[in-house]
Amino acid sequence: MDKTESKYRDIQFYSEKNQMLISVHTRDAKTYADILENSPNVVKYKCIVPLDPAFLDEISKVGIRAEHFQILWASDFWIENADGSTSIREIIQMEHLIKKADIQKLELSRRYWKRLDIDDWKVVIMARGGDDYVL
Repeated sequence: MDKTESKYRDIQFYSEKNQMLISVHTRDAKTYADILENSPNVVKYKCIVPLDPAFLDEISKVGIRAEHFQILWASDFWIENADGSTSIREIIQMEHLIKKADIQKLELSRRYWKRLDIDDWKVVIMARGGDDYVL
């Protein structure tokens, strides 16, 4: 999960699966998008999906910094699967898993999507360099 406005130059590519130009914030997200493009279980996906600030007010704030609720966040991937289900994937680098702020942002995302009845929420952990990942 990242802010809706990236501090980096976005990476754009043409998605065959979505039949449109797609933008992602990081190289790790691009690596994961390539995995989704090649997956027969994925019908389509969206990147940088903004979280609705109105729903953030309905999420429990326990254990999450109050200032996180004041920022416009976006989840990395919203996925429509071949079986009709919806999945959410958040990308994070392994070394960021020790940062309390990053863990709180992931928990905010999890609570948000749970509130919208999406249970298939997972974190994709990218190894340094973006060549390896763990789901």
